[in-house]
Amino acid sequence: MSIGVSYSKSRRMVVSGLSCDCPFDHRSITQDVYIGEGVSGGLAAMIKRRDLGKRLVLISDEYSYAVAGERVKQTLLAEQFDVTALVFPDNSVADESALGRALLAMRMDTDFFVCVGCDAVVEIARVLASQTERPLVLVATGASTAAYPSTIGKAYLAGLPVRIKGAGPELILCDTSILKLAPRLQLAKGYAEMMSRYLCIADWRLRRLTSCEKICPTFVKALGFAADRVYKSKDDIANARDRGIEILMESLILSGFITAQTGLIVPIESTEHSMADYCAMNGGQGYSYGALLAASVARCLRQIDRFRTAGHPPIGENLGAIDVDGEIAAGFKGNAGRVTDMWPGNVKKCLERQAGAFETMYKSILGIVNDMPASEDIIESMRDVGCFEEEVDDSLIDLASIYAAYMQGGLTLAGAARLLAV
Repeated sequence: MSIGVSYSKSRRMVVSGLSCDCPFDHRSITQDVYIGEGVSGGLAAMIKRRDLGKRLVLISDEYSYAVAGERVKQTLLAEQFDVTALVFPDNSVADESALGRALLAMRMDTDFFVCVGCDAVVEIARVLASQTERPLVLVATGASTAAYPSTIGKAYLAGLPVRIKGAGPELILCDTSILKLAPRLQLAKGYAEMMSRYLCIADWRLRRLTSCEKICPTFVKALGFAADRVYKSKDDIANARDRGIEILMESLILSGFITAQTGLIVPIESTEHSMADYCAMNGGQGYSYGALLAASVARCLRQIDRFRTAGHPPIGENLGAIDVDGEIAAGFKGNAGRVTDMWPGNVKKCLERQAGAFETMYKSILGIVNDMPASEDIIESMRDVGCFEEEVDDSLIDLASIYAAYMQGGLTLAGAARLLAV
């Protein structure tokens, strides 16, 4: 059965073609997702149908509260809901301080949470809902890097990203009349997020090749379907046309469904997200996360291109010229001990063994790389959409690429290309 997206009369998103007999649990999707103009107007009725309760905390950021959050609050108050609003500054992060502030805003008798926003406030709300075992409702205000239906929340503890498993939102509303108000960079961020799916697909397939990790061919196909639709719709997305926004949101939602079904972050995050996370907490605070992600995606795409011409000289032939200890010291800034958790024994010896293995599997690896669109074509499409309007310092991306490659044990194409002197 082919992958497809359709809608009910109420604009409820219906995804078809996700069933197969692989080792993953292809359970039915229980989250309700509505995409279309004006769908947020039915929020109160949807909450009542789900019988989520009457007392809620509304979590938002300054931008989102101004364009939609205040209106959502007044609508719910008019329907006799008890609403406590918590508005975070724009460019907040889901760290200990933010999570603590959100926890203090709720009461013991809080029934559920409503998040009006995207990115960090979604992560704050998702982690809070998971940790307190309350339902979550989401009204999206942008094309977020936070996979909306995902059951995995991301927070920063002591400056390092951690993943927290829990429950995804029960209701997700993507109102195109709200999404069209978002700055151009917000759509560009969503576009960069979807272009990263090509890297994630390749790395998931690589892990299957190198470590026999289980993989679902249907989910791989669905991720490719989502990325291809966005790639082919770049003009509509760049010009904020309704159909372009719908396709972008559908594709982001579909990616989130796959993460929710597998319980894995691998299908939607790889080296590029590790790099962007590193930048966000190590000198990149002046940049938007979308700019950091776009720069990281571009660097990873160019790194894996080395495999297209690798093999002559053999992979790893120039490994001896790499100052492994110096790179680790620079990339981990005093936390070099964390590398030993990822690499058993001597790091350089591990790299030499890995280089030999990659040389043996070179034809299969090249096949994975060649199944992607040309790297420069993807990067040029990102430029057309506006992903690089903020220019990120190359030296910061250099350090991030070191960190991500060692942190992930070289088990990604971009990381391996970086570490094995391809």
